[in-house]
Amino acid sequence: MKIKPDTDLREFFSAVTNCTGPVTYRTSEGDEINLKSHLSQYFVAMAFLDKELSVTGNVVCANEKDMPYLKNFLYK
Repeated sequence: MKIKPDTDLREFFSAVTNCTGPVTYRTSEGDEINLKSHLSQYFVAMAFLDKELSVTGNVVCANEKDMPYLKNFLYK
């Protein structure tokens, strides 16, 4: 699922922190970035906020029970 364009990233990363399982960002090239890592969060935030960069990857939540934390921030 993709991150909604109007997402408050602080709230999103806080929700990611509440997840019990791994949450990753899978780039269009197939790389996976651990969204629980603060360095990775910084990278994703900079890409998300830079209008010239395209955030075309998907957020992957390993534990389906964690999806309620993230559902307000994502779309298909």
